[in-house]
Amino acid sequence: MGSDGRGADDSTNGYRVMKRVGASPATFIAFGLSDDDSSKNVGFIRSTDGGVTWQQFAPELRELHISVFTVSPDGNTIYANEGGTYGGWISRNAGASWTMGPTIQVNGPVAISPANSSLVLFGSTSRGILRSANGLQSAQSVLSEPVPAGYSDTTQFRDIVFAPSNPNIVYAEADGYLLYRSDDAGVTWRFLVNGRDDVLNAQP
Repeated sequence: MGSDGRGADDSTNGYRVMKRVGASPATFIAFGLSDDDSSKNVGFIRSTDGGVTWQQFAPELRELHISVFTVSPDGNTIYANEGGTYGGWISRNAGASWTMGPTIQVNGPVAISPANSSLVLFGSTSRGILRSANGLQSAQSVLSEPVPAGYSDTTQFRDIVFAPSNPNIVYAEADGYLLYRSDDAGVTWRFLVNGRDDVLNAQP
């Protein structure tokens, strides 16, 4: 990064995900991704002063298509989803070094338990939501892909979020504003609401 905090190709990058670690001053982590030319990726960047200044890290991942990642509350464990690989990159030392996990269909949103850095929930285009209790070494399908009435194409999960107040509560959102909830850290799920039909398109 330059003295002004900007990277050489900063203007060509999108920052789709930003994670906050800690409280005061907050640490922020993001990934700069150029959809047109991966050689112009800014890559992983970190701010330890609440976003005033930024530093690049994880140079070995800079040119990869990292569209989704998640970070443990202490900032040490990072899981990153590289498009097209289906394995997931893993760092246990705050991004200093990385390994690629086995091919277990990691190709959607990724969420790490705030209570256990080895517990990971992630989306898969072909298998819905999967749950790994051993840091992406293996995984089990826990929620199949939803296909609501009126949808002809496969519906995908777009986001998975652990509740900050309770690590056993998890929410998952799918195409069509379908919302699911788990009360046992992702083992079982129940459907909550079809946001499009029940809320957005509801007649007054």
